[in-house]
Amino acid sequence: MATQRANGEGSIYQRASDNRWLGAVTIGFDLNGRPKRKVVSAKTRAEAVRKLRILQRQLDDGFPAPDNSVSISQLLDQWFEDVMRHQVSSNTASNYRTVANQHIKPALGRKKVANLTTADVDRLISKKIDSGLSVSTVGRIRNVLSQALDQGIRWGVVNRNVASLSRAPRGVRVEGRTLSPDQARTLLNALRGHRNEVLYALMLSIGLRRGEALGLKWSDFDEDYGI
Repeated sequence: MATQRANGEGSIYQRASDNRWLGAVTIGFDLNGRPKRKVVSAKTRAEAVRKLRILQRQLDDGFPAPDNSVSISQLLDQWFEDVMRHQVSSNTASNYRTVANQHIKPALGRKKVANLTTADVDRLISKKIDSGLSVSTVGRIRNVLSQALDQGIRWGVVNRNVASLSRAPRGVRVEGRTLSPDQARTLLNALRGHRNEVLYALMLSIGLRRGEALGLKWSDFDEDYGI
């Protein structure tokens, strides 16, 4: 049944078959001059009004109406077939496909691109980190999805890239282990007479990393100050 609408709401009505609220707005005309309509759906009238206002605002800003029929899997497949395989090396394209097939499609593949949220991406990132994947691998998953969504924007499938709005994965910094004074003395005693005794003593006394210590030259030694 159709209902009276407030200013700026577009056409709001409730479908008798399932009582869902629908909002419709004209987005153009076909070749025969008939109006083309875009419809949003919601359980409540208020939610339908909110979705319709967002759609109208996107149209007013010059963005195309998103294609609600395209799934994440379909977008990824079309992106690989029509774009990626002509843009990157075969090895890179194969790596991207593996990331998509093993990590993105099983979790989000059936979801419609237009319905994907930043929370969905954050949840995917969290689950992948919890599963034991490295931060770099999870970052690659996020990057592949983000690139696909960028292409979806160019094709008019979606109006924003929610993956780029998600939080990039970061590793938890682990504090390095340090020796106690007693442990340091025990180590030096054990190294007495060893050819690297002086090297380890120097590292312990001034806190040099291994690479820094091995990179020292005689020119780095200041005889006047004894350092």
